[in-house]
Amino acid sequence: MEETSITKAKQKEQNLIALAIVLGGLFVGSLFVDFVQLFTGSGFSQHVIKNTSVLETNGRTWVAYDEPKVTLEVVNDKECLTCNTKEAVTWIKRLVPTASIVTVDTTSDAGAKHIKEFDIRSLPAFVFDEKIKETSFYQETKDLFTPSEKHFAFAMSKIGFTGGKFLNPPTPEANDITLGNPDAPVKIVVYTDFECQYCHDFHLHLKEVIKEYGDQVSVTYRHLPLSFHKQAPLAALASQCAHAQNKFPEYGDRLFAEQGTWGKTTGTTWFTNEARTLGLHTKDFNTCMTEKKYAEKIANDTFSAQEFGITGAPSTFVNTTLLSGAVDYDTLKRVIEQSLQK
Repeated sequence: MEETSITKAKQKEQNLIALAIVLGGLFVGSLFVDFVQLFTGSGFSQHVIKNTSVLETNGRTWVAYDEPKVTLEVVNDKECLTCNTKEAVTWIKRLVPTASIVTVDTTSDAGAKHIKEFDIRSLPAFVFDEKIKETSFYQETKDLFTPSEKHFAFAMSKIGFTGGKFLNPPTPEANDITLGNPDAPVKIVVYTDFECQYCHDFHLHLKEVIKEYGDQVSVTYRHLPLSFHKQAPLAALASQCAHAQNKFPEYGDRLFAEQGTWGKTTGTTWFTNEARTLGLHTKDFNTCMTEKKYAEKIANDTFSAQEFGITGAPSTFVNTTLLSGAVDYDTLKRVIEQSLQK
């Protein structure tokens, strides 16, 4: 019995030594794998990943995050000339560094589904998967998200990002100032401010467009008088009063050409004098101005611009495409040509 106990003790000791050798080998092997992976750039071992927050290899730095990987689907039209996502995606990646970006075309099943489920009206649109709920970004901005099943659409327009293409763009209405063929295949709607220098420059482009394209285009002027242009609301009102007498083309030209003059005045004197000079029916024009006949229309135009996320002038729709600012004539032509092709 005593000899059997000694044998068992020796066997146990040998087993422990063998186990220690195996564990030691595994530890050394793990370190070896760590070093090999670091030097060859083939990856990182679980040991290194678990115990390190920042890793460098082959000139690249890998940073560990406490938040989950999030998929962001950018719904876009690949043929849209103004649907640039670079700025928006860069901003999102700064706030959600674990976001993985996937572009989804509107013609795909996924794109059509997102457009329908979120009633998307402008492109590009930004749709996160449900993992976004586990991020600090979501907790801080949850009011800007619209949930639907396992996806969350983020309202970029509410933070100043204006889309490049609108699925339901503005269309000319009966009381709008519209020049050219009302049934034209290309309808241009510009939100403008008569006291704005950039609007003046773009107005000249629009006149050239009407000359060059004739019945293929129509141009509609809507009002967006900016708050820092004190006389702009009166100028907008005067343009509508002139339009009521079919004199907008002449009167509008004068408003843009002399904005540096009437912009320094107060009251309606300049506007009524200009109406007389251009041969408008003075009494009707003065009554229109005094009664502010089109004040509600101007307010509605401004509200319409806000609905599309527009805050600056000029802002111009060429059918579904939105051009922000006084773009050059070549850019304007390129968008018109694309619209004609469609």
